[in-house]
Amino acid sequence: VYSAMQADVRAWAHGCPVFFITLANGGRGYLVPGPAYDEDLYAMWQSPFARGSWEKCRDTLEEEIAQLMGELEGS
Repeated sequence: VYSAMQADVRAWAHGCPVFFITLANGGRGYLVPGPAYDEDLYAMWQSPFARGSWEKCRDTLEEEIAQLMGELEGS
């Protein structure tokens, strides 16, 4: 995923450490932020993922982190 995903999720997590591990040379393609679909970028035109996939991934990550943070706070 683009580094913007890391920046968005880390900002949302309010200081909670968040680590990203990405694949290289074997992934399915880039997850591209929606606005990039309006530009002629390699990452956009080679991606098999539809517009909105990046945002859905980010939102899902934030939901999962929120659930984990809630479980950690309750222990």
